[in-house]
Amino acid sequence: MYPYGLAFVDAHYVGSWLNQALFDDIDNERLARIHTHTAPPAIPEWDGWRYPSAQEVARLHLILDAAEDCSPAP
Repeated sequence: MYPYGLAFVDAHYVGSWLNQALFDDIDNERLARIHTHTAPPAIPEWDGWRYPSAQEVARLHLILDAAEDCSPAP
């Protein structure tokens, strides 16, 4: 499982029992496919770390600023 997927499942699996039942079914299907077809190879382009470009950093700041503007006032 890729890091984002692992973090997502980890955060949601321990929530409500509805999520747990859904993820149990999905995980059982995943294990059956891995048993049948073996584990898929990793995507080389997703391996390792790279520094974000200046444009990516600027875009992230815009997203965070927009989210802050939309948050309810205390």
